[in-house]
This record gives sequence, C-alpha cells and structure tokens, in this order.
Amino acid sequence: MASLLGEILSCKVSSSISKEYGKDNMLHPDLESCWQSKQGKPQSVTLELSGPKRVEQLHLQFQGGFVAKEIQLLLQSESTEKQSFQHVQTFYPEDSNELQKFELNAGEAFVSRRLKLLFPDSTDLFGRIIIYRIDILGSEASTS
Repeated sequence: MASLLGEILSCKVSSSISKEYGKDNMLHPDLESCWQSKQGKPQSVTLELSGPKRVEQLHLQFQGGFVAKEIQLLLQSESTEKQSFQHVQTFYPEDSNELQKFELNAGEAFVSRRLKLLFPDSTDLFGRIIIYRIDILGSEASTS
C-alpha cells in the first residue's frame, strides 16, 4: 500500500472561498496552505486517478472547528459503463487538527479511477470545511 497522491490527474471541489485557498493546496504536504470551502452544505472533493487503483485508506487533516461531521466515500466502479458514483463507506472524523486515517473495511477495498468525498455537514455553523492535507492510499489494480 502506497500513497496515490502522485496518481491524481484532476481534483474538483464543490466550492473554494478564493484562489488563495484553492483545491491544489490540500494535495501537497505544505501545512501552511489549505483548501477552504465557501459556506453551505454539502461540500465535496472529487479526485480522478491516472488509472484504476485499489483504494484502501483515506488520510485527511482538517482545521479543528471546520471538520466534516461525516465523510461519505463514493467510488465510480470500473466494471460498469454507468458514470454514477457508488457509496462505499461512511467515516466519522473527530473535530481535531490532527491527521486522521480511515481504513476501508477489508472486504470493501474497491478498484476505481474516480472517487468522491461527500461532506453532508460540518462542525462549522455555516457548513465550511477546511482541509490542509488529503491522501489516498492503495495499490495497483490487479490485471487478472
């Protein structure tokens, strides 16, 4: 299992408060910058990988007070032509500044090239989310 950060081809977010706090800020290890959403619910982050990968863990570092109350992990199946996302698992982060690690259930590691993190609600009264770091851990999809 390794970081898939270098495999990310594109990142889309539901909103950004400004270019200074844009989506690319959460895709590198510099903790001096972050992605900050505008107010409103829900918020989301969609990542497209360079090819099908086996997604096994999700790492997120929020700013305390601007944390998602829950994270719905949605993946787009490689085995179907339909372009809709499938709910895989829900995680419940702590309202903390610490790096948080979420492991997919062993039977639920899923092969996909596109994933979406949906944040239905936030610890912030106005629904804002602030993420300093995001990483997806996984491995190459088997070619059997």
